[in-house]
Amino acid sequence: HGKGKLIGEDGKEVYEGKFKDGQRNGYGKMKYSDGSIYEGNWQNGIWSGVGKFIWTEGEEYEGNWDNNLRVKYGIMKYSDGAVFKGDWQNDKKNGRGRYIWKDGQEYEGDWVDDHRNGYGTMKYSNGNVYKGNWKNDKRDGLGTLTWADGAEYEGNWTNGRREGYGTMKYR
Repeated sequence: HGKGKLIGEDGKEVYEGKFKDGQRNGYGKMKYSDGSIYEGNWQNGIWSGVGKFIWTEGEEYEGNWDNNLRVKYGIMKYSDGAVFKGDWQNDKKNGRGRYIWKDGQEYEGDWVDDHRNGYGTMKYSNGNVYKGNWKNDKRDGLGTLTWADGAEYEGNWTNGRREGYGTMKYR
């Protein structure tokens, strides 16, 4: 019980924080031999509760953990400059979330297993906006694409393409 420091056999892995019954429990910081870092809550030696993990490539996740997996709400910053803020389940984007690409594109809506699935709004960097249904990261089902010049297509989409019934309006 209490606080302490544990240094791995290789001397590169270092944990500083709370212990209970010989295991990491409570708040602590772990530096791994590959350079990655976890700082947050532990339960019986695993990441559990609120914490932050920083990968060696510079990516970082701050949010909820359960059994070393991202869960509930969290913010993921990717090495390419993209950011995701939203719901996680089993270490994947699941539920509602907002993904912003480095170039300014933005999707806000439903996610299933790291893919846009369900209803969402995509704002493209060229000014176009799509509001509607998604399946495996592609426009699929009913949706409306509005071009930056005001033209608009409202109707059915299949596998990312206009297909079936729809209405095209030009401005």
